[in-house]
Amino acid sequence: MPPTIHTARLVLTPIEEPDLASLHAHWNDPQVARWLWDANPVPLQTVANLIARSAKTFQTDAWGLWALRPTHQAPLIGVCGLTPFESTPRIELLYSLAPTHWSQGLATEAAAAVLAYAFDTLALPELIATTDDANHPSLRLLTRLNATPTTRIRVGSHTYPCFLIHPQDAGLLPTGPCSSMDRATDF
Repeated sequence: MPPTIHTARLVLTPIEEPDLASLHAHWNDPQVARWLWDANPVPLQTVANLIARSAKTFQTDAWGLWALRPTHQAPLIGVCGLTPFESTPRIELLYSLAPTHWSQGLATEAAAAVLAYAFDTLALPELIATTDDANHPSLRLLTRLNATPTTRIRVGSHTYPCFLIHPQDAGLLPTGPCSSMDRATDF
């Protein structure tokens, strides 16, 4: 059974088929798609495939993507979790949050909870995270997560900043709501 994760302000539940419409809408929000999908439209089938892949990795490896909600019954406000990186054995930390919930520290709170699960429960040795050069809130979030910059990664014709996150570095992660300074820069 895939785990539900609770933080001070969020409930993280594994994404499932009933999340398809809301996740599709979320990832097609122009402000979200700008950073996560290079502003390209995300087809419904792509989202369905990612939900199915997440369900499979939860079943086989106990990790995947979680829907972010303020309560169990609330609408999805984002997603955070672990996903295979391209065609490699690496595992990537992925996160996105609805613009209406930016600047509240929620992305940091969700990412910290997922990292705690990845390192404390699953004992994963390392994760990667990528972002866009111009996505300054994401770069600040990765800095708060003690992610270490490493060699840029090429995906298609683009290269992106890449970061490594290790269990010993994640020990300094916030576990509850972030400071007011963090909230002002988180998305």
